[in-house]
Amino acid sequence: YLRFGYKNLDAREISDVRFDMNVIHGFLGGSTGHGKSVTMNAIIAGICYEYAPWEVELHLSDAKIVEFKRYGIGPHIPHISSIAATEDADYVISVLSKAKQEMLERNKIFGNVGVRDLKSFRKKTGLAYPQVIVIMDEVESTFKLAGKQASKIATLIDEFARLGRSAGYHILMSTQNVTSDIPQSAWGQIRLRCCL
Repeated sequence: YLRFGYKNLDAREISDVRFDMNVIHGFLGGSTGHGKSVTMNAIIAGICYEYAPWEVELHLSDAKIVEFKRYGIGPHIPHISSIAATEDADYVISVLSKAKQEMLERNKIFGNVGVRDLKSFRKKTGLAYPQVIVIMDEVESTFKLAGKQASKIATLIDEFARLGRSAGYHILMSTQNVTSDIPQSAWGQIRLRCCL
């Protein structure tokens, strides 16, 4: 559960929006000052509060550095596996590439065990791989700052979008402006689309 907003616009009930086998990836848009960063921080805090580190693992990326930097300089949060709060495209690519490699290895393990997805793996083996959420704040700025390497980031996003479902990998992006750098095949996989 992402725990932001209200269910049916009723302030008595927190939204029950969640990442699962149907809603795999999400996108959050809105202009400056409309609450994107507050919402992203609420999602991160809610996940860390509600789930154990063995249930959910987070990878954070923030090209403008401001929002996710705090998670790297404060007390260690065990849910957060990596933080790319930087303008350095090589570092962002390395964080996303590592997560992609882990996703592909997980899919191979599932094949060897004879299961199709994370839920059936947990049921058959009794083992608990975490769901993994890659959270990218200011994704448009990430592409702009990456320059010639923007296509590598776009390819990685596309691979998460297409291959993440069975492995339990989700991507949540936010930005002020929708960028054309995000591949159309990735957009087709994003069911959760929020606007502030």
